[in-house]
Amino acid sequence: MVIFDLVRIECPTCIDEQTLPSPDTSSYKLSDVGEEATFDYKGTPITISVQLLIESQELGSGNFGTVMLTEIKEHPQIKMAVKRLSLTPSHSNPNDYTANTDLITMRTVGSGLNPYVTKFYAPIIDREVCQLLICMELCETSMDKFCTTMHAMDKTQHLDLLLKRMINHIANALLFLKSQNILHRDVKPSNILLNQNPVIFKLCDFGICGRLVDSVTGTLTKGTRIYLAPERIDGNLSPHGYGIRSDMWALGLSTLEIATNKHPFFQMIEPVILTKIETWVPELPSNLSTELQQLVVWLLKRQQEDRPPKYENILVSSAMQSLPTEITKEEADMVKIVIEHIPQLKNANVRMFGVDILMEKDESDGYFRAAIDLADGIYHYQFKIQTKSWFEQDPEPALPNYDDDDDFKDLSPEEKQEKTQAYARLLEEIRERNRQRENEATFTEIWYTFVDPYATDVDERGSGK
Repeated sequence: MVIFDLVRIECPTCIDEQTLPSPDTSSYKLSDVGEEATFDYKGTPITISVQLLIESQELGSGNFGTVMLTEIKEHPQIKMAVKRLSLTPSHSNPNDYTANTDLITMRTVGSGLNPYVTKFYAPIIDREVCQLLICMELCETSMDKFCTTMHAMDKTQHLDLLLKRMINHIANALLFLKSQNILHRDVKPSNILLNQNPVIFKLCDFGICGRLVDSVTGTLTKGTRIYLAPERIDGNLSPHGYGIRSDMWALGLSTLEIATNKHPFFQMIEPVILTKIETWVPELPSNLSTELQQLVVWLLKRQQEDRPPKYENILVSSAMQSLPTEITKEEADMVKIVIEHIPQLKNANVRMFGVDILMEKDESDGYFRAAIDLADGIYHYQFKIQTKSWFEQDPEPALPNYDDDDDFKDLSPEEKQEKTQAYARLLEEIRERNRQRENEATFTEIWYTFVDPYATDVDERGSGK
């Protein structure tokens, strides 16, 4: 049972691009969040409670939370995005509530002062399920969904213009967060939202914002692993901490992924990523302008000191100088047609998961046999389908410790390390297979709905490549 009492939280604090070693802290009372709340909606006071909310569709999931498309019974014209966050403290620090971090950050930056940050309406408590509900403005889509559909439709003619606009808006959002001494720490396509009228990009998901207290060398560094900057993976690259340039790296990597419809570090664990980055040269499509390619390469410099020192440097770059001040017709038309064709993917059965790859593994290793159950858990956690209760509590499975298992006592340290890395690759392979299947499902729905609704065989629809 959670007691809604005084909860101490650590406020986001940083100086320039580095983090403070001994930051200030403050507290707020969770008891100031009740089961009802009133907020201003376009000049009209709106009162909400859990009983008045109608959840109709899952929009996505972020750090420790699920976002639902929600209506208000007495105001059906108002549609919101409502993020449900568990009020359970983390395992490592009982006072570290992700819900608190998300709420205090939204209260700080979601007031509407910056148009490129999702607007915050109000928080309420759902005591029955012990969750905090953060009510926010509803956007039309996220860039991960937009990207998949755009490439499936081959609607990339004005991608250069759109990516410049996205960088401009998100850099402005990150600059605003920086002015409030906040780092985002989880910039990625699914956390970049998009509206079409007018075309505007918005930053969302502030559950792990804050001052940077995690070890930069551990695997539990907050943030989505494959978007972490090198200095967040290897602490030796940033002995004095890391800051805004790590968010710049994630913005550059997100831009590259949207441009190519492929993440360069899928199926890789952190040591492998670091090794690849040493000689990696980002390759962007030739249909992107030289100035945009140069900006993305700048954001993706391995050494953080080689990236832009400030967000203002991004905003005055040649790529931004070439961006029209007003939204162009080409941008508006492109966004409109792609958003209209984004499928809802309501049929969860299409989202097959990658247990089949486990059949190729060495079943003499009990850890790999156990991974079959783990694969099922990863699948359910990724797609929020009847999630197992044990997996819901600990969605990031720990890697096996072969040092503590007598069955592997005869192995050398190198062999144990190789088995640990093989297991890590297996987990990421499962996740990647899930992503590939989801993309295939997206293509299939687009084809059925808009190209050939009478196709009955996969071969008739094509491969989707």
